[in-house]
Amino acid sequence: MTDLISDAARQVWRHLLSVHLLAPIVFLLLGVFIMTGCRDEHSSLSAAPSPVVKTVIAPAFSHDASLSLTGEVHAHQEVALAFRLDGRVIRRTVDLGDSVTAGQPLAMLEDNSAQNQLSSARADLESARAAERVAALNLHRMRLLMPGGAIARSQLDSAQADFQSAQSRRLSSEAALKNAGDQLSWTQLRAPVAGRVTAVNVQPGQVVSAGQSVMSLAADDARDAVFDLAEPGLVRSDDATPLKVTLLANPRVQVSGRVRDISPQADPARP
Repeated sequence: MTDLISDAARQVWRHLLSVHLLAPIVFLLLGVFIMTGCRDEHSSLSAAPSPVVKTVIAPAFSHDASLSLTGEVHAHQEVALAFRLDGRVIRRTVDLGDSVTAGQPLAMLEDNSAQNQLSSARADLESARAAERVAALNLHRMRLLMPGGAIARSQLDSAQADFQSAQSRRLSSEAALKNAGDQLSWTQLRAPVAGRVTAVNVQPGQVVSAGQSVMSLAADDARDAVFDLAEPGLVRSDDATPLKVTLLANPRVQVSGRVRDISPQADPARP
């Protein structure tokens, strides 16, 4: 019995001993593999080339540099023309593209009513002037009679008041006559400046309102070269440097100019 127990104990001891010896060997091999993998990974990472980054500093635009643009020639002044009265257009003397001179009639309204008002104002003025003359003569006569006691003081005062009233009426009639003359002149639409007709919005027989645009006129006094600029900062409005403007159709035509205005917003009507 004792021998059996001893044999069993020896077998258990051999088993434990083999396990204890094998475990360090296994752990040792695993440590070697892990360290080898780390070294390989570190080597691959250290061997990768570093990225090359290049930077370029954009130079600032110099206003002394030459800048070439293509634009359009516009009139410096374009005027929208309208009648100052309501009425029916009976005549139009110009068409689109016609050249006109300052003061030239462009269109006319019916003027029968204006003519009647002018005639009435003239008649009123003649009546007021006649009444003023009578009042002046009466006042003069009263002043001659007053020193001799032939009339009372109240009569002289009444004559003085009549003369002042007649004088005021005459002044009012003169103003009414001037207004009637203005009304008649406004039945004609005249060119304010010499230029060229760029738009016609009315036909004979059409009824128009006061202030309604019926024509557009481009003045001949000056021209503007209009350009579309992608970067507004490239040009300054306070730059006094002269500009050279050349016609594309005829490069021999060259004029000098200057920057007059820079619009802060793009024109939506231009592509």
